[in-house]
Amino acid sequence: MWRKPLLTGILLSLFFIYYSCDSKDQLTDSIINSNQDTMTIVIHQTCNNTKYNIQFRFDSLLNDSRCPPEALCFWAGNVQVKFELTTGNKAHYFLLLNSTLLPKDSTIAGINYKIIDLTPLSIMEGKYDYKSTKVTVVATSR
Repeated sequence: MWRKPLLTGILLSLFFIYYSCDSKDQLTDSIINSNQDTMTIVIHQTCNNTKYNIQFRFDSLLNDSRCPPEALCFWAGNVQVKFELTTGNKAHYFLLLNSTLLPKDSTIAGINYKIIDLTPLSIMEGKYDYKSTKVTVVATSR
């Protein structure tokens, strides 16, 4: 009974490792969407935020344990995302943010970052298109 979820978890982990090693120059990808304070970014792409003079890259989805809509869960789950941040003075940072666990937000160079959405939702069975995964992050100055 527990073997199917274990096998699924192993296969998903291998899938993440394979697709997080894309050799394409990610910083040359075009702006996805930025209204200056809220950035919606497709996985492996970069948002150029001119208000804060930063490049914010959605590096990888490390964990998605959210409850699928077709399931009954005791806990809503958590999303953990890795970001790459380059500031205007070319300082380089990596951020790990969670949706429900700590750390939920991070402040770098006076700007606070927090995940507010990740799509698509988890699914119990079937095909999940990781290349279309989008995260929405809110950035606010402190």
